[in-house]
Amino acid sequence: MPDAPSNSIPSPSSPPGVRAVFDYWIGIRAARHLPLRADFDPMAIRKHLPSVLLVDIEGLTNDGTGIYRYRLAGEREIQARGVNPKGRLVTEAYYGPAADVSIANFETVRTTCAPHFIVLEFVNDRGLRVNEESVLLPFSEDGQTVSQILVFSEERR
Repeated sequence: MPDAPSNSIPSPSSPPGVRAVFDYWIGIRAARHLPLRADFDPMAIRKHLPSVLLVDIEGLTNDGTGIYRYRLAGEREIQARGVNPKGRLVTEAYYGPAADVSIANFETVRTTCAPHFIVLEFVNDRGLRVNEESVLLPFSEDGQTVSQILVFSEERR
């Protein structure tokens, strides 16, 4: 198993929702390598659901990069984008400074099997400044391979 990246735990300044969703993930992972998607109960993080994305990993490209597709998006995520990314590839419907940055973040989670915390600061397509922290959390169908990634984002103050 690859080493976990240095930003695989929340910082003391992480927003409270980011820490709460991460703590929930830690709880359902328990002593296992990866939590199973079946262990995830959306109602356990009900108040955070508007800011959640669930991304499927559909295989690999010829160069070995994951193929990522949005399975679902919470209402806040839809409002931030101005469109629902459900069913679209991340390369087509990413939210951030560039598609390759988004893919690199998902690749970090897929290849390390570890959470990944990122701070996003950019100007979106509507000219609004975005300053948020996100946590990307891996889930598995078999307990060993990342098959889905849950993303939770919260505005930084």
